Amino acid sequence: MAGRDDEHYDDRPLNPRLARLGPESVPPPPSRRARHPIVIVGNAIFTILLLLAVVVGGAVVYGSQQFGAPGPLDRERTVNIPPRTGLRDMADLLQREGVISNSTFFVMGAVVLGATDKMKAGEYVFEKGASMDDVLETIISGKSIQHQVTIAEGLTTQQIIQRLNDAEVLSGPIQKIPPEGSLLPETYRVTRGTTREQLLQRMAEAKRRLVN
Repeated sequence: MAGRDDEHYDDRPLNPRLARLGPESVPPPPSRRARHPIVIVGNAIFTILLLLAVVVGGAVVYGSQQFGAPGPLDRERTVNIPPRTGLRDMADLLQREGVISNSTFFVMGAVVLGATDKMKAGEYVFEKGASMDDVLETIISGKSIQHQVTIAEGLTTQQIIQRLNDAEVLSGPIQKIPPEGSLLPETYRVTRGTTREQLLQRMAEAKRRLVN
């Protein structure tokens, strides 16, 4: 009886699902390297840097578009930028005059383009709708408005001095009255802010060249 039972013993598992469960079906434990604090911190830093790059890139694209967009001027305008005007003050002046709409963007653009040391004081004409890029190029060029100061022939030195004192485009006092006949009467082109002493020196040099 016992032998018969041994012959017909079925060694198959009672549940077929149990046959499919084995060591190979158990998921491996997480890698120790992936759980290392240095790896976690490195991943966090990489993610932050990636987000910063996206933000900075977007800001650069937006700023570039704003810098090249048409400006607020509805007509041509003349603006005088005094000597020794700093970049921030220059941008504020241009915004007050309605030449640009955002002084901060103008300052940032000038810094990014490396133009801070190339901008020149002077009296400039800005065209209708000029972009901030156009405005910056105009100031870098240094092509300020030229004014004429005409000294007619036959004027005495004292009359010439009076003529120079009456010229609003000139600046500064005259320190010393030149000798009679030492100045050449002519039409001189000057930029606003040129000192009267500078123009007197030009007139005296012109007379010396003529005599020589």
